[in-house]
Amino acid sequence: MKKILIISATLLFVGCLPTPTLTTNHNAVIPLDGSDVGVFIPESWEKLKLPAGSDNVVLLARNGAQNFVMSLENGASTTDGISICDGAEKGFSPFEIILENESECRFRGKVSETTPMREFWQKIVKSPKSNTFLLASCSQEIHLGDMNDCSDIIYSFGILDKK
Repeated sequence: MKKILIISATLLFVGCLPTPTLTTNHNAVIPLDGSDVGVFIPESWEKLKLPAGSDNVVLLARNGAQNFVMSLENGASTTDGISICDGAEKGFSPFEIILENESECRFRGKVSETTPMREFWQKIVKSPKSNTFLLASCSQEIHLGDMNDCSDIIYSFGILDKK
């Protein structure tokens, strides 16, 4: 849980359903135990170089005050969208859950009184072969309005069909 909270905080500074298989156009593909996981990052977003020491972070992107991070995590057998929300609640005040289910957590919160309120949308894709999972997290300051880019990114994130 601590790693998930750290990933959520990282976004601030970079600025029981089965996992769906996707066939949409993806511009980032990450290997996960013999499967490919794809995500579509909008062209207006900048893909960032991974910082030194971020061994589990596999993809970073941003567009102004909108941020995206994907990380490889352990503990798929005990992690789901609900446990992600539960862990996030400890690091934000105020904290408001918008959506939580087996694969997603969407919430609003502030890390401190001086930071802007942000909306976070997180989704996990579990490895079919091991106890690892990819965690995708997109966030933006709420004054920016709708979460269309984050919605597009999160909904594109999933295991790709093998052709």
